[in-house]
Formats: sequence, structure tokens, C-alpha cells
Amino acid sequence: MAAVLFVPIFITTIVSGVLIHYFWGGLVLIPLPGEAGGTAPAACTRYINTVVTLVFLGQIYLGRLATPDGKKSNQHERYTR
Repeated sequence: MAAVLFVPIFITTIVSGVLIHYFWGGLVLIPLPGEAGGTAPAACTRYINTVVTLVFLGQIYLGRLATPDGKKSNQHERYTR
């Protein structure tokens, strides 16, 4: 089953990547090598990583730990009632 799903997705990814590459190249949207500039400064990356990590931890807390009654519950028992 995994191969049945993997092969069409892989082929679609390759074909769409090639088509987008040539479409963007035809519209001159791909910059020449060395012309695109550099990367973000290290300080900027550090701040973005910190914010995203805090958001991610908040999502884990809200999704896994917090329940409406404030108690931890076994999800299997909650959905089989």
C-alpha cells in the first residue's frame, strides 16, 4: 500500500517540479547564480526559531495535555464511551 501511494506522489512531484522550473525560467523569475543575495542574519534566525518553538510548545500543551475538565484522560476511553 505504501508503494502504491509513494510512486504516484513521487512521479507527480518530479513532473510538477520540472514544469514549475521551466515555467518560472520562461517568466525570468529565477535569479542568476550569485545574484539572489545572502541568507538571513543569525540573530534574525535565532529570534524566529525561538518564537516558532514557543508556538509549537503551546500547541503541544493545548493539544495533548489540556482537556476540558483540566484532567489528563486516556483518549481511547474518551472515544469509546
